[in-house]
Amino acid sequence: MVARVQVTQRFVNPTAQWREGVYVFPLPEKSAVDHLTMHIGERVIEGQIKERAEARLAYEYAKSEDASPRSSSRNGRTCSRPA
Repeated sequence: MVARVQVTQRFVNPTAQWREGVYVFPLPEKSAVDHLTMHIGERVIEGQIKERAEARLAYEYAKSEDASPRSSSRNGRTCSRPA
């Protein structure tokens, strides 16, 4: 069976400060995330899905450059987790 599902969630940061978070989303075995779009105020950010090691490197680099890192990696077989 093949299914394509869209999930929409809303998160609010009640402060004026930038926040870093870890998002874990449970997935059935043999499933995958293939697209991510984030809306931040009026901005639309298209996610880049990468292998875990590549995502971790990109995240650490962005963090060291004081940027706002947004990358995705796979946590085990059943969760999709931003790096």
